Parts: sequence; C-alpha cells; structure tokens
Amino acid sequence: MVDRYERLQEIGKGSFGSVFKVRRKDDDKMFCWKELDYGRMQDRERQQLVSEVNALSKLKHPNIV
Repeated sequence: MVDRYERLQEIGKGSFGSVFKVRRKDDDKMFCWKELDYGRMQDRERQQLVSEVNALSKLKHPNIV
C-alpha cells in the first residue's frame, strides 16, 4: 500500500513522529500521512494509539484512508 503514494514534503513533526503531504499515484489526490516512532512510546501511549486507530478505522470519510 505504501508504494501507491509519493511523499512530497514534511508538514509537521511531534514527539513521536511526523506528518507528510503525500500524493496518491493512481489519481494524483493529496493526503496527509502520519508516521509514528513506536520505539519511543511507553506501553500506555501505545495502547492509546491502538484505540485511536480503531476509532479512525470505523469512520467512513473521503479524507481518511
């Protein structure tokens, strides 16, 4: 799935990762791509991340891939 996108530029950076502007190669649509460094997270933070991903996966919205 990662190879379907082209990373264009970093648009934000935080304690655990970065957000990038990406272009989907199939149709040239632009998205934000969030990459996280799990190695720097404590167990509680990892559990919160899993909860966030689970909640986002249930959303049906054109801007959430």
